[in-house]
Amino acid sequence: MAKLGANLILQGRDKSHAEKVVNELAPYGVQVKAVGCNLENEAEIEAALAEIDSFGVQVDLVFNNAGLMSHYFSDFTTNTMDDFRQAMAVNFFAPIKIAYHFLPGMIQRGFGRMQLTTSGIAFYLCPKRAPIRLQFLQEELFIFHIVHKITENFTFLQIFIRN
Repeated sequence: MAKLGANLILQGRDKSHAEKVVNELAPYGVQVKAVGCNLENEAEIEAALAEIDSFGVQVDLVFNNAGLMSHYFSDFTTNTMDDFRQAMAVNFFAPIKIAYHFLPGMIQRGFGRMQLTTSGIAFYLCPKRAPIRLQFLQEELFIFHIVHKITENFTFLQIFIRN
């Protein structure tokens, strides 16, 4: 995206990790900013969104590929309800909170893009498939083109806002 001239705001669990990428993108001559937040923590998400708002920029594209499911690589049969709550916090509630933060401005401008995507196993995909419920917006607002694709190993939700 930077190669194509897009200015970027990068989010990482630790801001210093995102800042490493900011430095890597410097040669492309675009504006790149970094924020940090743990997507399991609603207060940190709110603080990151406030920091993004403080940049005074228009956000036209939200791309989310955050996701996790603990114990997957060791023994998924040991997952607890807390593990699933953590997965829902990161894989569903955080992307929805972020999407709903930027959605009003996109609707007001008549333009915007959101892409929520992930890959993984069934236990991981269950909470990532929950954003399918966003399709009600298409019927309610009549300004969305929503593409939702689910395959065995991939879930993809795209929301296009246009006049």
